[in-house]
Amino acid sequence: MGYDIPLRHSAGLKVTTARFLVLEMCRRFRSFSWDRRPQPGWVSHSFLYKRLLWVRNGSLPSPQGHRMDIYIHGYLICLLLFLFHSETACHPLGKRPCEMQAFRIWDVNQKIFYLRNNQLVAGYLQEANIKLEEKIDVVPIEPHTMFLGIHGGKLCLACVKSGDEIKLKLEAVNITDLNQNREQDKRFAFIRSDNGPTTSFESAACPGWFLCTSLEADQPVGLTNTPTEAIKVTRFYLQQD
Repeated sequence: MGYDIPLRHSAGLKVTTARFLVLEMCRRFRSFSWDRRPQPGWVSHSFLYKRLLWVRNGSLPSPQGHRMDIYIHGYLICLLLFLFHSETACHPLGKRPCEMQAFRIWDVNQKIFYLRNNQLVAGYLQEANIKLEEKIDVVPIEPHTMFLGIHGGKLCLACVKSGDEIKLKLEAVNITDLNQNREQDKRFAFIRSDNGPTTSFESAACPGWFLCTSLEADQPVGLTNTPTEAIKVTRFYLQQD
């Protein structure tokens, strides 16, 4: 007997499917008895629960308990395989959900991000130029680790080594195409740390280097390995757009 059920990564669908399979198992129980004669009526939840407890405890009270043991375990295994398949079908190994969120971002000195000559800078925009503000695009990959981008996720922030220097670069890659399991994509990952209402971002590829702005306005957004230095600002406010 086959069931054409579309696979989606949804907790609601998993619960619905689990209930469906359990009810199907109950339906099959209607025609099963210890003496193998069909029984009328619907099998109650308490009946099924008792049988499952007997299987778990290895104490089925019938000479035919071994057949019932195999019967119930077969259904439970099918249920687990279905749920596992629905998970892997929607999230193959090495993949992750591509859920991008946009946030307004400004440093503790109220400087906001904008692009100038294809470079990300932080400054004070007048009302007439507020449309130039760049929001930060975020794709979480672990509880406190994420990819960062701007321009609708089409430009990503990367920590790159240039000789003995470590710099922040904007690279023209789609943020939803990045993969945490690819070594070459690690330069785009940042670790978020919250301190009260403010947030800092440390490079995952270059530990100890933090996203920063300068005290002076209209200067490039960069990286620093001295986050407590007075001339650098590493604390930011985020507001979901």
